[in-house]
Amino acid sequence: MRNNYSQQLKIALLGTFACSSLLIAENRVELVLNPYEGINWKHSVHHKANFHTHTTVSDGHLSPMEVVDEYQRRGYSILAITDHNRVTYPWTGFDDFSPSKLSQDRDGENLEMTFENRDPAAMGMIAVAGNELSDHHHLLSLFSEFSTTERNLTTSLNGIASESDSGLAFLAHPFHSWSLKAGSIHIPLNDSLRNLAMGDFTVEVWFRTTDASRNIPLGNFDAGDKAIGAINLELHSQNRVRVYVQPPESSNGTTVDILARADEFGINTRDGNWHHLAGVRRDGRIYLYLNGQQLRSREDAAGPFKLEGSNFYIGRDARVDNRFHDAISVMTHPTTFDGDLDHIRFWTRGLTEEEIAGISKGKVPGKDIKREGLLAEYQMETLEAVRSLQNGVINQARVLDTAHHPDGPFHGYATMLGYSADAPPALVSTGTSTHSVNFGRSHPLGWQFIPASLVEQYKKTISDHPVLIGIEVHGSTGRRSALDFQLWDQLLKNFMPDRPIWGIVNDDMHAYEQLGRNWSVFPMTQLTWDSIREAMLNGRYYFTTVDFYSGEEPNPARTPLIEQITHDAENGKLSVKATIAGESIASDQIRWISNGKVIQSGPTLHYHKDSGVENYVRVEIIGSGGTTYTNPFGFLRNYTNYKK
Repeated sequence: MRNNYSQQLKIALLGTFACSSLLIAENRVELVLNPYEGINWKHSVHHKANFHTHTTVSDGHLSPMEVVDEYQRRGYSILAITDHNRVTYPWTGFDDFSPSKLSQDRDGENLEMTFENRDPAAMGMIAVAGNELSDHHHLLSLFSEFSTTERNLTTSLNGIASESDSGLAFLAHPFHSWSLKAGSIHIPLNDSLRNLAMGDFTVEVWFRTTDASRNIPLGNFDAGDKAIGAINLELHSQNRVRVYVQPPESSNGTTVDILARADEFGINTRDGNWHHLAGVRRDGRIYLYLNGQQLRSREDAAGPFKLEGSNFYIGRDARVDNRFHDAISVMTHPTTFDGDLDHIRFWTRGLTEEEIAGISKGKVPGKDIKREGLLAEYQMETLEAVRSLQNGVINQARVLDTAHHPDGPFHGYATMLGYSADAPPALVSTGTSTHSVNFGRSHPLGWQFIPASLVEQYKKTISDHPVLIGIEVHGSTGRRSALDFQLWDQLLKNFMPDRPIWGIVNDDMHAYEQLGRNWSVFPMTQLTWDSIREAMLNGRYYFTTVDFYSGEEPNPARTPLIEQITHDAENGKLSVKATIAGESIASDQIRWISNGKVIQSGPTLHYHKDSGVENYVRVEIIGSGGTTYTNPFGFLRNYTNYKK
């Protein structure tokens, strides 16, 4: 990249959006940044776009050509395939790609192995190069073929900026990359626990949840600058379960990642019923079991290694440590479990299929199954804090290890746990368990609950990297959160109008049912790769989601379409005209938001008269099938001769 790229981008951000010179009356707010200025609404075509989607080249369930064909069928003109750390581009070279090992292990003989090319020009589409850099805070790299497995966010952003003059970046699903304090149990790793993966092992847990997003019952995986020795048991999106065995970077082993769709075996893991999950290393293979049934196995390529980090966790892994680091690069994934857990065990031997099946039916070590190799056991019957419960919540507790291993006990320490007077029926019937422990996520609705230290980290990252032009505020894979919008509002409060932070929504599509639920709209008279990039750089687009805020059945046909945005500078009026399926929209369905608060409803904002207008305003238009959002407008107060 040329050395002056950062300055060029800064000039674009400060200059391209600004209105012409304004004489501003004392103590009166004026519009100085209008991302939609210059759009020829009368003659523009509204082009649908998605900039975050996956294929079988990484962890998606559709092949590249299936993804392209389906988006075209649904009327999209613009598409970026953003496989994890892979640039699946150009479309005319799909036949050079092949399914990932994860896809092959997951889908087996049902997987389409040979890819067919697609010509975007012949399809009336624009193909945008990009990928999702995923080894730190997930990051969308767009309009660039830059790719890396770098674990540091700053290094990756510098790489996008230096790769070419065209690269742009968005932070992907921020709430998926950080979490507020939530319930968990941490078990200090001593020598005996660290040696769990030096030979055969079993990790197992009973769980119950209705949350369809990612949940981690137990693990010690962390996302730092290098891979650590780790074992995770996970519930993934799309009703998938997972065992993840990662040797440290210093070893000669290779990570074994087994991911399986439970519905292929007739099991719904999010149905609110109890299920048993186990990961086993036995005789040179690693196995994944659910409800006593073997789902998949793979050859053990990880080899012997020691677990690393300070703790092993129940109810999450090491990526959410109730602390906020000095770099966003290590804030990855809200991996906290949302539901109930019971009877967690670590074994230094690989249990047999018969033993796993027996445990899933309520059999317990010492009575029906040999206790040989039982390293640690957390029955949740012996929480020392149960006697001091207040309002059904355990604020601090010591969770006792009942394995009676000669090197133990390995007691755990709990925070913010709930007490559940329920347990797996298979354990209740044998008199083994009478209650479990509840792990809940904290999802406050007020933006004041977002820690100031976290906002400061995002502010620093955005300030240091002009190539980072916005954040994703909504996605489809179980990651939606009002906190993403509230984080956006906090950043706009700090940066507007001089440094706009554009918002965007995407499908983050991994499976067919997630396709076509979120999109951006580019009103344009000419559709080219360069014109799309320029419009994105300038925030000259709006975006729509079909499953947020509306409260009704998601329906793309019943989402608002913005037909025109007009500005009357002399009278201080900013107006939005929108329709749903050609019908007018009620005034109370259009909301003007400043500093995270609704300051006015209706199609026109009278900003000279409205004291609630601060340094930015954005618009939400609520339809019966979904919601449409604008990018922010920038305002200044007490300025004269603010020049373009």
